[in-house]
Amino acid sequence: MFKIFAKDVDAWVKSQRVMYASGEGKRFFVTVHAGPGVERYIVHNMRTGEDSGFTNLGEAVRFFNQLSVAPQE
Repeated sequence: MFKIFAKDVDAWVKSQRVMYASGEGKRFFVTVHAGPGVERYIVHNMRTGEDSGFTNLGEAVRFFNQLSVAPQE
């Protein structure tokens, strides 16, 4: 018999990210876990390797759109 446990489901949900968009040197992720104060939207800057987490979708989209590739010299 196959059984699942709530604690395992909860742990899985809190650890999952889905990539929504990707551009030149940037990626936009949405986490599966949704709760108050949880950083559901993550923008990954591939140039610096840093993640920026957001609870507000509008702020995350603005940040993602403002990331740009440095001009070539």
